[in-house]
Amino acid sequence: MGFSKLSYAVWLLACLPEGVVSTVNPRSPPMIDLKAATKRSDTLRRSDQIRTTPFVDLLYTDGENTDSEKSVFFSRVQAQSSKQVLMLEDIEDQLNHLECTGSGIELGFREDSVFADAEKVLSRLEGGYVIASHAGCTDEGSRSVFLVDDVTTSEDTNTINLATTKTQWKKAFNRFNIEYGHSQEHHELRRHQMLRRQEATTQVATTSTATSTVITSTSTSTFLSHQTLIPSGNASHVTQTSVALNLYYEAGNTTFSLPPGFAMTLPNPHFIIGCKHCKTTGNLNLTQGGWELDWPDMEDIVEMDSVADVFKMGFVQLALTNFSTYIELMATPAESGSLQIPLFTAPTAGFRIPELGKAGIMFEPALTFNWALSGGVQMSYGFNLTLPSAIATLNFTDLESSTVTGLENYTLEAIPFQANVSDVNLQLHVALRPRIELAFGLFDDDLLAEAGTYLDLPVASVNITQLASSQHDANCESIGDSPSPDQADFSRNFANLTHIAGSVDIGVGADMRLQAQLPVVRDPSFATSWSIASMPATTLPTACLVYQSSGAPAGAAFTPAATKFAAMKEEKEEAAAKSGAAGGLLGGESGSGVSSGVGAVLSLIVVHVFWGYAC
Repeated sequence: MGFSKLSYAVWLLACLPEGVVSTVNPRSPPMIDLKAATKRSDTLRRSDQIRTTPFVDLLYTDGENTDSEKSVFFSRVQAQSSKQVLMLEDIEDQLNHLECTGSGIELGFREDSVFADAEKVLSRLEGGYVIASHAGCTDEGSRSVFLVDDVTTSEDTNTINLATTKTQWKKAFNRFNIEYGHSQEHHELRRHQMLRRQEATTQVATTSTATSTVITSTSTSTFLSHQTLIPSGNASHVTQTSVALNLYYEAGNTTFSLPPGFAMTLPNPHFIIGCKHCKTTGNLNLTQGGWELDWPDMEDIVEMDSVADVFKMGFVQLALTNFSTYIELMATPAESGSLQIPLFTAPTAGFRIPELGKAGIMFEPALTFNWALSGGVQMSYGFNLTLPSAIATLNFTDLESSTVTGLENYTLEAIPFQANVSDVNLQLHVALRPRIELAFGLFDDDLLAEAGTYLDLPVASVNITQLASSQHDANCESIGDSPSPDQADFSRNFANLTHIAGSVDIGVGADMRLQAQLPVVRDPSFATSWSIASMPATTLPTACLVYQSSGAPAGAAFTPAATKFAAMKEEKEEAAAKSGAAGGLLGGESGSGVSSGVGAVLSLIVVHVFWGYAC
């Protein structure tokens, strides 16, 4: 039953025009540029010993939070090398000075004992690596890795000179664990000044707004299906503090544009579809996630079977919150045809880790439908829906364990079906796949990956048919050979009943696509998908209507047959009580043998919109 509710939510999202989703400030690219950061607790726990290690643990955030009530978006990068690595951040409180030049890094130590300890350790660092976030070594907010070519020391000045060459992260490290999410722990951005432990307790808290240079992509790959999924642009103007899409949109009396390249078969060229009134609200947030990668050492590995071998673990969690949508569509359809259209793509949001990579999320529904129509040419049938919360958790390396929860907790109200004529027969079949996707590129896009969840509606079927009222009651149910007098009068006034019935097949799945620019990989591309759930056809709510051609305040309109039948029966009883004699049923179609009498037809206030069930 929950999946039938899901079908409504997904179907309604698909009924929006191209570009319906807008950010709060559409002029600002929704990209967060993360900066090198440290946790206050890590700074206070620095050791007095000078140590190197093959394992490093790095933090990047979108800002500072000296107040525990404020949350920051962070990314934690853990990397492992086959060589020893010196983190300059870990020893900076032992230094008098740290100077980066074009040829190397000079370290000046404050105490003789510390220098002696450092000399023993760093003299063995040749061929290893140094990570620096200091002035002259790298841009503020970034971290760079350097290969140590030579080590020289001076006991007279307590200095150690490291001859270095800047290198790439993918060359220095062969295992990466990258996670991201939100944290309320105390974080401070790295600035081009050394942070000392003894200064940490007296340092004045400051706030900072991250700035960035222009981010560009070097990839020319066409493997990924969405080339704009990982955003680029100047992140210095971004004001948001989380990776989120604002799904607010509102439009009225607009017509959908049909971009080039649609797979469309329309025997009648006079086809118009658009929004009479469409509105959406809500947010789509990237809440947490992570990847674990084994990057091959080109010198040690001769060949790998597949790029999938690079991935050891990966997951992402996306949250849709406070979602609501109101849909009224207008259309003049052809008598029959088919149409395939990507209805809209939300502006991509994402984040960047300097010198390592970038990631982005997007929301895009695509719709395919075909129909066969006879009778009316203008009609409506829509919904007003709210969805408090839905969470998708995607496991890249174990797609079977991916989950989607919360989609069943919706509230739904139907906009009444209307048409401009009474005799309408319509068969509609809808196939829909909205996608929520995450993509990331690492190491100048040498590694590209895209994963997402899709909500499948292989067939959503709606049948609008005409039934003879002489054989069916006001609920569109068959009656016997001897109808009641009230039913006979009703049949004389309304020859046809309009019956609406529908059903959907639904499925939820996940997929992943990978591509790597690696000479040691035999198959540089990889793709897989998995069905998380598949449900049998579910019946949608039905309706039984009659067409009232006169008497309604809004003019000709459909109304529920049971409501009209009850109103006419009540009018007949009132007339009989006043006159003392049986009167004919009132209202409905003129010229159908209605007996004279005084009565009032049911007053309806109807929003007149056009065909909308098929979007």
